[in-house]
Amino acid sequence: MKQLTSYLIVLTLSLATWIVQPTLAHSGTLNGIHIITASDLNAPTGNITFNELSENTYEPVYTPAEYGGDTTAPTVTFKAMFEGQSYSQNDCPGVTVFGCIIGNPSKPLSLSTDPLTRGISIVAADSSFSDSRAIATQQNAAYSILFDKDLARVGITVGDLDTVGAVKVKVFDRNGGLLGEVTNSKTGTEYLGFATDDDKEKIA
Repeated sequence: MKQLTSYLIVLTLSLATWIVQPTLAHSGTLNGIHIITASDLNAPTGNITFNELSENTYEPVYTPAEYGGDTTAPTVTFKAMFEGQSYSQNDCPGVTVFGCIIGNPSKPLSLSTDPLTRGISIVAADSSFSDSRAIATQQNAAYSILFDKDLARVGITVGDLDTVGAVKVKVFDRNGGLLGEVTNSKTGTEYLGFATDDDKEKIA
């Protein structure tokens, strides 16, 4: 079973330039956000390449200074899931139990401290990628990212996609409300980016 692997996360606060929603072949539900391409995410607040911290860093936490962010940028924390969620064996056909997370996050949005959740860590990346490290999970488990400050736009590059629809990305607000969810539209590597419709910081 392949690991769920991500190679780059790019984040921005609100910008003055409005982005027109592109038409992309993703399946999912959008409620107050829209999908953007990598080229739409200009003037980023910061880029996390996973080279900033050492290999085998467990459940990494990035301060703005560690990924080139300024004082307006958030601290970014990686863990398995949010409080209020759990793993499921029955709700995601074709997915391992640890790759299927169900339930609504608690309010306010926070990361689970349950010791039974699968771990995530920084690993060596495939040589075909320009950056030498990625973030990966135990037993192909899903994982969650929490920003301590709300964002208007965020994007992540996901790799090792062997089938269309293999990965679903959900975006929540600070109260645990679902802003949108999409699945990957191609195999291999894909960039998945999101922006709020009114260009205000709502993504947590």
